[in-house]
Amino acid sequence: MKPYDDIFLPKVKTCFKQEDFELDSKQIPAVYLYPSQHLHLTIATFTPFHESVPNNTEEYAEVCTKIMEKACAREDWPKGSFHIDIDRAQIGIKAGILMWNNEDGTVATMRKIIHEEYDAVYETNPGALNHRTLTSPGIIHSTFLRFGRDPITKGDVVQERFQEVSKDVKDIFGTIEVDCVRLVVERVPYMHIPFDESHVLTSFEASDQKEMQCLYN
Repeated sequence: MKPYDDIFLPKVKTCFKQEDFELDSKQIPAVYLYPSQHLHLTIATFTPFHESVPNNTEEYAEVCTKIMEKACAREDWPKGSFHIDIDRAQIGIKAGILMWNNEDGTVATMRKIIHEEYDAVYETNPGALNHRTLTSPGIIHSTFLRFGRDPITKGDVVQERFQEVSKDVKDIFGTIEVDCVRLVVERVPYMHIPFDESHVLTSFEASDQKEMQCLYN
């Protein structure tokens, strides 16, 4: 995404000292900026990466895939692509996020439908879902920064600089079209998901008006 790569990230970098981006002995920087290909917004989470999944992971993956297939096949599942508009950008203690608005309520509708299909399976066979309820964020956001450790740059300095460089964030991003929903496996923490068979279980490409199906590079 060119606005992110060419305008936004260079601005964010000016908020920190260069040393904050350098790797330590564990190959971890104090400030990590997400590459644009890994930007995402979470609709729902079946199991976070830090929690265990059922012993039979193949069956578990099949159950999750069927839930998504049922959700996307429903008549009330939103058809076509949808749009998000940037609300604001912020840097907190643990991460930096882009906050989005979705005026037509598509994201909320998707979350509701997925929860309904998930709950239908959970009520009859909770063991298949590791006796765990589905979760959804209360916001619509994309993470662009994470802290690997405390940066050298002081927090108040970062906030002051970021407030200045992010004032035009709405002009930078404008309206973004979202045309796919994917069920993915988070094999590397914090959603670094290559588009391949090992990570993407199934994908609904709204732009093509296709049913839920497996699509790999």
